Amino acid sequence: MNRLLRRSRRGRQRGVALLMVLSALTMLAVMLTEFQQETSAELASAMAERDSLQAEYAARSAISLTRLLIASEPTMRRALGPLLIMARMDKTQLPVWEHSDMVLGFFNDSESAKALGSLVGGSFDQVKGLGLGKGARFEVKIVDEDSKLNLNFAARGTVPARMVVTNQFKALTTGAQYDKLFQERDADGNYNERRSVCSAVVDWTDPDTEAEPCTPEVNAPSQGGSEDSYYEGLKPRYPRKNAAFDSLEEMHLVRGISEEFWSTFIERDVSDPSKRTVTVWGGEQVNVNTANAMTLMALVCPFVADMNPACIDPMTRSRVVSGLEMMRGFMPGIPLFKSPKGFVSFLAFDDPTDPAALLFGTLGIPPIKLISAGELIRRLKVRSDIFSIYATGIVRTGRRETRTRVHAVVDFRGAPPPGQPFGSTSAAVSGTQGINQMAAAAASAGVAPMGSASGAAGLAGPMGSAMGAMGLPPGTSPDAITAAMAASAGGHFIYYRIN
Repeated sequence: MNRLLRRSRRGRQRGVALLMVLSALTMLAVMLTEFQQETSAELASAMAERDSLQAEYAARSAISLTRLLIASEPTMRRALGPLLIMARMDKTQLPVWEHSDMVLGFFNDSESAKALGSLVGGSFDQVKGLGLGKGARFEVKIVDEDSKLNLNFAARGTVPARMVVTNQFKALTTGAQYDKLFQERDADGNYNERRSVCSAVVDWTDPDTEAEPCTPEVNAPSQGGSEDSYYEGLKPRYPRKNAAFDSLEEMHLVRGISEEFWSTFIERDVSDPSKRTVTVWGGEQVNVNTANAMTLMALVCPFVADMNPACIDPMTRSRVVSGLEMMRGFMPGIPLFKSPKGFVSFLAFDDPTDPAALLFGTLGIPPIKLISAGELIRRLKVRSDIFSIYATGIVRTGRRETRTRVHAVVDFRGAPPPGQPFGSTSAAVSGTQGINQMAAAAASAGVAPMGSASGAAGLAGPMGSAMGAMGLPPGTSPDAITAAMAASAGGHFIYYRIN
């Protein structure tokens, strides 16, 4: 009997030990699984950070190469001098940026280099030290901002500047096909007709506090209500900026700029920013050789007689747009007009034997006579100086693809030719003039030097005052800041954003 009890007690003890072993194994398996998941997550996060950094620097490389390509345009034009002189286009800018993705192929991945090699009938396999590493590449798109309508003109605060924006807005939004867009309530229950949206765009940038009436026919200052009356009724409310737009995205804050308005007039195709008709970074004039057809019509129509069908009849306007796009399709990459006067002469059919005039005649488009040709010519040019560079760095690791997009706007106005030493005499002079202007502005505003005893020690004249006002470190020499502000052949950045 005792023996049976001892055996039963030993069996129960063996069962408890088995449960303890199984529990320990389960806990170890759970801990191992959790540790493995944490390690895998950390590894994936580290690889994602690595790929993101590589993609960002691939995009930055594309931007630097693109700046070099644009800066080299005068050199390319000189190389083609005899041909361009024969065509009377030796002073016309070549749109080299339109082929940047192809030209920069041998700096990209191996596939892009092979595509470029097959195009030029050569091979870059023997060239060492060029191109990105395995799995990395970039895509680049250049948008000519001088080919767009600049909505920042009104920031100057003058009547002519506001008139420019008002006339452009009216010409851009004219057409019965857009009526529905301005006849419906927005998300806040407000009606936004053409005139109120135009007024909102001008008021956001102009420095005064009076609402812009947006009447193109009246070239004189006039008063309306308060600019803030609409924004004060919003939840949450905010004031208008009363300064220039810093980016296109800022326009979403303006009254009447709905998603539908955005996709109709501002960014028609998110994947192709070159189709934009407006900008906030362009200069004072528009390049007629690179502007799209809708932009050109918005420029021309304010200077055309009211009864011209090209501006009031949607069908005729559509034929004009189609005709201009067909002309660009026949001569891709070749500037259509040698000068702004040539563009105006083309519109009026001054030369009936011109192939372009013959094409327009075939399409049933009448001559477009201007009532103020000189004013339109002053708004046009045949070269571009401000460019948006959309560079996307792409890194592929296994099945994962990482993309980083950099949008940079570069201004080449005043840029010296390539090869000129950085900080050369002309660049230094322009830098010194800029500093003196800053100092004069600070003095007129009553700004006292922040580092008058240390930051500007030993510096004389307006340049020293400016350096003191900026609070520069002690011992900073005028030459150092002059060199930093010197013009570069690659232009200078006026906008930079990483997505």
